[in-house]
Amino acid sequence: MHSSTSRKRREEQGRDDDVSQMKAQAQAATAAWSPEDRAWELLLAIAGAHAEPGVAGRSDLRRLAAEAKRLLAEFPIEETESSTREATEVASMVWMSSCWKNLKAVLSALWGFLCFVMTFC
Repeated sequence: MHSSTSRKRREEQGRDDDVSQMKAQAQAATAAWSPEDRAWELLLAIAGAHAEPGVAGRSDLRRLAAEAKRLLAEFPIEETESSTREATEVASMVWMSSCWKNLKAVLSALWGFLCFVMTFC
């Protein structure tokens, strides 16, 4: 009995060593990625964690959020005048598009009301 117990412990230790080695290899491979690649990988992992129900999903989200915060702290986004200008242009285009859609909806409703009034008058 004693020899089988020690054999099981050696097997478990061997598996733990394999898992530790695989984790170390994965971390080394991840460290070689660019910050942008790592950010995309984190984004996909966060999406996957959202799909995972329960405590496991929440703990993954917390871990991934902490990792994303560290990544942003290490590699802050550089804001340039052109990127600010582009963001402003995109925002104004979205606002104009939204205003145009709303104006079209209001004018369509007004036209419908006028047609209704003209029909019964």
